[in-house]
Amino acid sequence: MLEFLKDYAVYLVPILSSYLTYLFLRRKSTLEKYEEQAKESLHDSCGPLLFSLNRILNKTSKIDMEFAMEEFLKKYSDDPSPLIKTKNRNIIDSYNNVERHYYIYTSCKNDNTYQKLLEQLLVLKMEIQNEFDIEHKVVNNGYKWFQLAARQENYWIKSLIHFYRGFSQTVIFFTYVDLFLFYLFIVDNHTEEKFLKPFQPYFISFTVGILVTFIVVISINFSIHETEGKFSPTSKIFSILIRDSWAQKFRFFRRFKVGDTKVNNENKARKIFVRHYRDMN
Repeated sequence: MLEFLKDYAVYLVPILSSYLTYLFLRRKSTLEKYEEQAKESLHDSCGPLLFSLNRILNKTSKIDMEFAMEEFLKKYSDDPSPLIKTKNRNIIDSYNNVERHYYIYTSCKNDNTYQKLLEQLLVLKMEIQNEFDIEHKVVNNGYKWFQLAARQENYWIKSLIHFYRGFSQTVIFFTYVDLFLFYLFIVDNHTEEKFLKPFQPYFISFTVGILVTFIVVISINFSIHETEGKFSPTSKIFSILIRDSWAQKFRFFRRFKVGDTKVNNENKARKIFVRHYRDMN
């Protein structure tokens, strides 16, 4: 096995290096494309949408709110609509719900239609806020590192911060490499030849070193960056099987139908309406 590696190392190393470089460049290209799309959506869609909704919800009377909402719908219903630039289909669907409830309210003005309209408007605001936060984080990726370095007056501390950022990215990259090698050793362990067995001590040492360094780096990075973990266990299978009528009658089924995030936003919208908007004149 060792003789085989010695003979073919001159061919295997360039091939492996080229493949890893290809994966790295492809990932970088995909991230750059995503960042550009997020930047466009943030500046031309989600950002203006969020500020427009805040202006509506900050009104202190129904008349002012109705007028602001009319201007809002007129602006975002024009062709072409700025909503086209958003990548989140849920936002478009929520906007359509707001528009539909607005026309229901204008044709039959009462407390019930007003509440439904405000709840849908608040749901839309929450969904846009979530999308805005994600896109803002993507577009401003690395900002906190530069902000942290800019606060330092000492040149050497600034250099150390920039060096550490590059070091942390290198450690994360080698962690992925270690996972790939781990997979190769598992596969090799189930073969009769066990070609990689002579390298297991070196691999174990490499894995331990990478794991310890990775834990330290991730701990430092988490202390610098805010983390916003959002997870919804909603299954698409349940969404297909559960009927709309069941979801409307039973909140339990509605969570499986539309997702925890949607239901939580609706509940929050209902509470905010009761607290701030129900008694508005």
